[in-house]
Amino acid sequence: MIVVVDTAALTTRLDEPEDVRRFHAEVHGGGGDAELLEALGGVGRPDPDGDHLWVRIDALRRLAEGRVPDGWDGDLQGMVDVAASKGWQSPDSTEIRAHVERP
Repeated sequence: MIVVVDTAALTTRLDEPEDVRRFHAEVHGGGGDAELLEALGGVGRPDPDGDHLWVRIDALRRLAEGRVPDGWDGDLQGMVDVAASKGWQSPDSTEIRAHVERP
């Protein structure tokens, strides 16, 4: 599952939503945190470290809707549980942390 953010076009999409075994974000287009936050449009927020995003779990469900097989919600929950066990879940349990790649 790849959260693809384009700061030039101010868009965010979810690629390969069925693949819950790998999770990261790709940020394209340059810009700073303001452009990144605008492009994310409520899907998530930048982590202050600059190397990660906090992605809303409900946004992942919304972006994947109609594109994933039956049973995917359970697979996503498994991914969230792993993230939580490693400290990669927000204190309020609404977000998980994604490493950012800048291709």
